[in-house]
Amino acid sequence: MILSDIKTAAQTHPADPIRLSCNETAALCFKAARGAGMAWGLAEEAAFATGWLCAHGIDGAGALLRHLDAVGDAGSGDLRPWPQPGYWRAGHKGILCPIRLGASLLDHAGSAQDPLAAAIRTDAVSMPVLLVPFLAEAGRRRGDTVQLSCRELVLALDKGPPDLPVLAALSRIPAAPLWLAPAAGTRPASAPDAPLPGVAPGTVAALEAYALRITVPATEASRRGAGTGSNDND
Repeated sequence: MILSDIKTAAQTHPADPIRLSCNETAALCFKAARGAGMAWGLAEEAAFATGWLCAHGIDGAGALLRHLDAVGDAGSGDLRPWPQPGYWRAGHKGILCPIRLGASLLDHAGSAQDPLAAAIRTDAVSMPVLLVPFLAEAGRRRGDTVQLSCRELVLALDKGPPDLPVLAALSRIPAAPLWLAPAAGTRPASAPDAPLPGVAPGTVAALEAYALRITVPATEASRRGAGTGSNDND
């Protein structure tokens, strides 16, 4: 299914959720993140996170849209994390971007400079569910479990499947401080497959609107140059 087909389906059945594959979700979110101001590499990280969430039954596209709408210009340096021993603080806006935070934590996961080798407290993280895929990958690289605590929720993350009810509850939290800590042992890698989440047509349209910000507008010159310059009837 291409995006034009998605839009047609949304117009035909405006109340019906749209079923996107994980790859389609990732591709749409990559373009939306770029349109919102994220650099190429960070947009790829956003695509990874939303595709991972989709594979585990969570509407990653909706989570990314809520994050982009909440923080405005996603390219702002104010959203980058400022690491301190045991505490990662936000810039003057007081909120951390989960994509930037996740990429920063993952950069050194499993190395001698691994920030997750000890407990970390953070300032409020926008849509903390978007951080989960990075922590799961960090646990896989480390060969152990990373524990995320958010309000009353506790989620253990490693190469095994996440606790889906807790993951779903976390996806409903718009922003909150987090406690991240290493935990001993790993869990067995077995769980029922999660169904692909439905994405609201309005979410798809809004993400497409972000994506269109990086589309070059057509000009008279480009229109005149479109198509073949000769008549080939062979």
